[in-house]
Amino acid sequence: MAIDYAEIAAGALESIAEAGQPVTLHIPGTAGGGYGPGVGVVEDMPARDVTGIGALFGYKQTHIDGTNILHGDQRLLLAPQIEVEPVTGNTMTVGGVRYNVVRCERVAPAGIPVLYKVQLRGV
Repeated sequence: MAIDYAEIAAGALESIAEAGQPVTLHIPGTAGGGYGPGVGVVEDMPARDVTGIGALFGYKQTHIDGTNILHGDQRLLLAPQIEVEPVTGNTMTVGGVRYNVVRCERVAPAGIPVLYKVQLRGV
């Protein structure tokens, strides 16, 4: 029997929607005007916001090492249906609070995203 990862992703969305809340991923813009080899002039990319659904949790004390995970960091389980995968340098607003994206781990068996685990840190 083949595993239906699309169904697993839909189940993740349903579970996160029940326990989670709307989130907004803020993607900063980039200044263009430079030259990209093979592509010519690189155009400006305006900043944009993308919405999704996520469930926010604190880290257990045993996971806080003071280096990779700091006191106050939050873990966001993000539904895979978000339009863009978060990356370091983005910010996210969850529950009216803005956070920096520290790290994003894509859970993607067979290359199909079923969940994003995002480490957030206060701005």
